[in-house]
Amino acid sequence: MMLRPRAIAGPLLGLVVLTATVLSAEEKRGPVLTDDLECQLVALLPFSDEREGPPKAIQDEGVEYYGYGIWPDKETLEKASFTLMLTAELAVKHFNERDASIVPEIADIDYCNITFPSILYRDSGYSRPMAVDALLDITRQAASNNQDPTKAMCAVIGPTHPRVNEGVSAVTENLWIPQMAYSTIDRRLSRRADFPTLARTITSSQDYGFAIANFVQRDVVERKFLAIIYDASDYGEQYEDPLEDAEDFLEEYATITEHIIEGDRGSIEESLETTVEDGYHSILLATDRLAVLDDVADVAADMGLLGDDYFWMLSGDMLTPAMLPHIQYKVDSPTDKLLRGAAVFTNYDPFKYYGEADPFLRAWRNQPDSIAEHFNEPMNNPLNKTILSSMETAGYFRRETPTEYASFLYDSIVLTGLSACKAHSEGGEHVAEVFETEFQGASGYVQFSQSHETSELALGRLNGRDISGVIYGMYNLRPTTVDENDMQSYELVLTHLYTNDTQVEGSDMPVPGSWVPVEGTEFLFYDGTTNEPQPLKTTAEWNYLSPGIHAFGLFLCFFALVLAVGAGVWVYAMREDRIVKASQPEFLYLLCLGSAMVAFSIFFISWDEDKGVSEDTLSGFCSAFPWFFVIGYQVMYLALFFKLWRLSKLLSMRRQAVQINQVLIPFGIVIFLSVIILMVWQIVDPLVWSREITNADEEGQWISYAECNSTGDAGALPFIIPLAIIIFISVIMTGAISWKLKDVQAELAESKWIFFAIFSHVQVWAIGIPVFVILDGVSRDASYLIMAALAFIFSVTLVALVIWPKMYVWTRNHYFGGPPKPRMSISVGKSQTVVSGLDTAGGTGSTMASNTSFAGADRARAEANARRVVALENEMEEMRRIHEQERSHLSDIVHNLESQQNGLIMDAEVHAAPPAPTFFEEAAAEKDVWNAPEGGRMGRPNPSSDGPSDYTLDDEPRS
Repeated sequence: MMLRPRAIAGPLLGLVVLTATVLSAEEKRGPVLTDDLECQLVALLPFSDEREGPPKAIQDEGVEYYGYGIWPDKETLEKASFTLMLTAELAVKHFNERDASIVPEIADIDYCNITFPSILYRDSGYSRPMAVDALLDITRQAASNNQDPTKAMCAVIGPTHPRVNEGVSAVTENLWIPQMAYSTIDRRLSRRADFPTLARTITSSQDYGFAIANFVQRDVVERKFLAIIYDASDYGEQYEDPLEDAEDFLEEYATITEHIIEGDRGSIEESLETTVEDGYHSILLATDRLAVLDDVADVAADMGLLGDDYFWMLSGDMLTPAMLPHIQYKVDSPTDKLLRGAAVFTNYDPFKYYGEADPFLRAWRNQPDSIAEHFNEPMNNPLNKTILSSMETAGYFRRETPTEYASFLYDSIVLTGLSACKAHSEGGEHVAEVFETEFQGASGYVQFSQSHETSELALGRLNGRDISGVIYGMYNLRPTTVDENDMQSYELVLTHLYTNDTQVEGSDMPVPGSWVPVEGTEFLFYDGTTNEPQPLKTTAEWNYLSPGIHAFGLFLCFFALVLAVGAGVWVYAMREDRIVKASQPEFLYLLCLGSAMVAFSIFFISWDEDKGVSEDTLSGFCSAFPWFFVIGYQVMYLALFFKLWRLSKLLSMRRQAVQINQVLIPFGIVIFLSVIILMVWQIVDPLVWSREITNADEEGQWISYAECNSTGDAGALPFIIPLAIIIFISVIMTGAISWKLKDVQAELAESKWIFFAIFSHVQVWAIGIPVFVILDGVSRDASYLIMAALAFIFSVTLVALVIWPKMYVWTRNHYFGGPPKPRMSISVGKSQTVVSGLDTAGGTGSTMASNTSFAGADRARAEANARRVVALENEMEEMRRIHEQERSHLSDIVHNLESQQNGLIMDAEVHAAPPAPTFFEEAAAEKDVWNAPEGGRMGRPNPSSDGPSDYTLDDEPRS
């Protein structure tokens, strides 16, 4: 017989192909019975669980889960699988003896002589390699004895885990023998095209999920909204699609599904945040790993998802009856609150409900102790050891009850025998006859959907048992006793059973069955009453940034950027102009750069989830904001400080030249300190986007608020404080030096404007910070608007007060002919003569020519005085012309001096002579010339004036 490789086997394919070399090349399909018509069974049972799970303490430190927490310890698992082994022996005995006490259809096969000689038990664990190796060992042994492998193995019962079933199916398909899965509901195994030899005596996850949806939406609690939180494993993923599919068949039912990753708290937070955002109060946790429960409970407590307003449901494989006696949690701990009043769903063995009246349980009780003693011997069980003590074997069947899925295992063996008889009598294939067989079994009525006129979805369940005849159980998890250590114990109380009708022809889903209450029981919720938690769903106020405020903030960002970039472009274009050159354009560039960075920082605080931005991107924006704002703010102030500091050095040390690179070194050191703090902040505890959700208000509405914050206990303060100190020192130093240079010509120092800017910034800080602290966490729009306005003001004010005046003067001088020229007029009255247009301050105005009384004076004298004033005006016009010529000549001299400045300095160094005066020293010297002692008739320009028309008269006292 040649083995057909299957991709589904994955890494086991090599083992399968290797085995093919020792098997017969004869092409046969199906098992070959022995001459005595014996069918040899192989049962793969989980006697061990060697999976490595997280060591999570149940009660005290040092007490760990076994495997993934399905069983409390190895001994409990071994004893549970021991009951399954004895159940299989009971099924073989009934079939071989044609005992119809449980399955009536066995009485109808008196024509069949097929029997099960024995069962080969192997430990499959929860490991695919372990299970496949066990089967390959059997085939190798058969090949070494020149025996057809199907004579040594005509059918496989088990295993339990979905992935293990996949691996085993690769072997059973190549041997073309039936494989009976009795406990896995994974829907992927339902497709007969992918797993043609695998049949399940348990229903698929689709039916299971539909039953849960019925419980939630209609029959019991009538919860219209269900959040499904499942772990990203084979077990958890099988719940997602079935519960979502139920939305199409149940009215007023909606679901959300989110996955979690074991040990990853972040994934749990993301999943439960979706639950909170949608406002769902009914939550199904689908996992078979008890180790996940604590982490989910902790996050749920932080988000306010525990209490009498919430209803939690759990998949049955997480809290099995075998595990429950070993579970205790601290009273009022998050896990205790989650479990209190929860619902636990499971595929239900009928004998657990009917008790001693159930035929299967009666047959179990009637077995002799000798059977338990026989299989307890090491040579007769796959563990090769004694599983029970001698005291435990005495009265074993009357004391012990089979573990979960025992009735489904019993039906799997009976199904194998009934289908083998049909195949032998009709000359058909054993595998095909499995899906054609139906009977009343220990777990209910067993049959497979065979309608090929139904949809593809229905055909996809051909490997799974039909939902009719299967019972689902719903347990109510209730707190019981509290021990001396304040540890809470729990019990499972069966309160509802779900029975199904047959499938509707042409429908993808079964006819909704119904949950019926168990007589004498009530479902008790979190508060210990039968009152259903309310509300079903809460709406939420997420405090998203409103579109109008968002657009306004981006406008401020764009406008401030345009102003900063525009100012920088203008400075670059006018860098050779006297007005700009006197202001040291290198530092004006830095001022514009810092302004642009502060302006752009508004962009990073202008987004939230409502704008379609992911949380990871928002966290990146959170980290970028302090880099742009802090560095930009410091660049602005440090540029002004070192600009004024350089000017101060030039004015105080007339023989020393201060180059730009000498100033940039301390400038870079200060910026470097801030960069170091920001880098440490980013590495140690970066800002992340977090949304805090409080409990619902009186109207049942969630209140939510999102912000950037560090996750450490101290938050961002350890990093904000040193950055604020550096900024504060920069501002104080800039203010101090601007005050020191307050008497220096504004064209050089702009001290007055810088001082005004600092004063305005201090006012903004003093008003903005308290208002922001009050509104932060209350209104997203208000807090954002304050932050955007602060950044806008800081970005614009320094540029406006330092660069805009230069733009104004330059525009006035180039397009409007400079400042207005004075015009003089004479007014003669009875008591005074007024001459307008003369201003000693350099502007227009009026000068009192005389306060002398003319009462009784000769009018001729007054007219003479008037003529003298007219003559004086003519003389002034002439002096103005001479002054303009001298100023033009002086401008040429200054230009030549500036162009030769570097050459003069180099010559001075070579000849050891005093260096040539810089532009600023020349300006200071010029000031001394203009302030020469009075005495000559020549007018001298006033150094405090802006235009060539401002002058003083020194030839005689003003009158």
